[in-house]
Formats: sequence, C-alpha cells, structure tokens
Amino acid sequence: MRAMNNIISLSGGKDSTAMLLMMIKKKIRIDYIVFFNTGWEFPGMIEHINKLEKYIDRKIIRLKYKETFNESFERWGFASFKARWCTDRKIKTINKFCNQHKPFI
Repeated sequence: MRAMNNIISLSGGKDSTAMLLMMIKKKIRIDYIVFFNTGWEFPGMIEHINKLEKYIDRKIIRLKYKETFNESFERWGFASFKARWCTDRKIKTINKFCNQHKPFI
C-alpha cells in the first residue's frame, strides 16, 4: 500500500501551473489536484483553471471555505501581515481535504 497521496495545490498562477504540467510530463503520480476558490477570483483565473482541466484531462477539485470571502471580510476587515485570516482559511480548507484523503497504511 502507498504511504502517501500526492495532492497538488494549484493556485492557477504561472508557477503552480508549470509545476503541474512538469509533473504530468515526467509522469509523477498525482492523486488529487485542488484549487482553493476564494470567491473573489478574477474571471480570467476561473477560465484558466477550466481550460487547464480540459487540457490535462484531469479533474481539478474546487475547494471553498465554509464562510464566503465577503462574510469573512465583513467580520475581520482587510487582511494584513498581522491579520492573515484569508491565508488561514486557505490552509485550513486544504489541510481538511488532505486529512480526509489520507491513504490507508
């Protein structure tokens, strides 16, 4: 049995897109590809994710936090170096996914 899953966190930017394409080219095992959607993504980013999903012919799982970005913004205000609530939402959501998809050892 496998000891771990390869879960790719795809931001949709050039670096994570290049990493994903390189992993596919080198035939590195990818178990899941996840994209965290804040709800404030530019339409072009969503279009890029959709096109990339078709290009690689693999499902990209779209993750969202239980509270909308607007609700968090109203509660916490602008995110800053000292108040990184938006980063916290992304990390918690991706970690939850990873913990739910741990392989059996």
